[in-house]
Amino acid sequence: MDSHNLGYALKIRANIYNTRSIVNEHVEKPPRDWDGLEVLISEETKDNQELKEALSSYLKSELENNYKILSLYHLSTKSADSFRKLSASVTKKITYPYPAILSGAKLAGLSQLHFVVSSESTQEYTRIVLSRRRTFTLRKKIDKADLSGLPAHTLDIYDDVYGVSNYHWQTFDVITLNNKTNILEIRADYTRAENSYQNGKQIELSLGETLGWIVFNCSSLGLNFSPDAAMNLFPAIQYFTFNAEGYISKLNFMTPQGSIKQDTMKRGEDLRSEQFYANGLQAVAGAITPFDISVIWHIPNRFSTGQEVELTLPSTISVATAGSRAALTYAILRFCSTEEETRLLIDKLLEALRA
Repeated sequence: MDSHNLGYALKIRANIYNTRSIVNEHVEKPPRDWDGLEVLISEETKDNQELKEALSSYLKSELENNYKILSLYHLSTKSADSFRKLSASVTKKITYPYPAILSGAKLAGLSQLHFVVSSESTQEYTRIVLSRRRTFTLRKKIDKADLSGLPAHTLDIYDDVYGVSNYHWQTFDVITLNNKTNILEIRADYTRAENSYQNGKQIELSLGETLGWIVFNCSSLGLNFSPDAAMNLFPAIQYFTFNAEGYISKLNFMTPQGSIKQDTMKRGEDLRSEQFYANGLQAVAGAITPFDISVIWHIPNRFSTGQEVELTLPSTISVATAGSRAALTYAILRFCSTEEETRLLIDKLLEALRA
């Protein structure tokens, strides 16, 4: 990828503090704002190949780990072998300059169908990274008082006026097979649409279409790929609520009397240590029904001695009251800048499901 695109890509998809930390290893006193940092990166990486490679590697890590929706699948030996063969097949056809991110007319012209940007295999895992364009619709109410002249006059007959606009977002969806356990991870981009309804639709599309891409392409190669249903993650909500794992930063639950509560903690604090919550939990002998939880762990990395990474298991009270039929097929991973941080969250989730 070229130097100009690298600066732009980091600006829209990476952490400024982590980016600046890398630049600071090569350039004295880099700018503290994104605009200045973007310009500096675009200039410095034209000749400084070491800096360019370090930033490209970091950007790749952000694209593959941060703000992801996670679904997990157990694969049979035959399906796992089919996925490995698929990975080997697509590797030969990759032409995309990953981790470049497109913008403007190039982004608008990008396919809305998945295409492969990266494929790699190690002793531990086999991984394919897919990209595509998603388009979101923004609707905003316009105050007619802010308009003047002809537009205001022509809109007088309307009680409400709305502006509608489309914006594009390039996604990077990661499919990873653990070669030791045959657990398939789909990490689809959490696209952060403007409202919860759009987010809900995008989550279903992202996960379903990513899995569908594997099924279709394996079939095209004559490979048998038949995954079981996605793992049910709902039991992990109960586990994290009542076991001392990480810090609970948010919890939605129902009391025995049918009252719905939402408790959110300030950064670095654990809900389990909050006096009102602890006393209330004791008063009902722990008989609450949790249905939506966010848990934070602190993990040191190259940028910080205490990086916060967050696992969210989002559900609803209607699902929670379904008893043994309660199901949740995805989790949300936030603030992960490295593969090690993502592995921590996934391992914690799998431990909770085994408990």
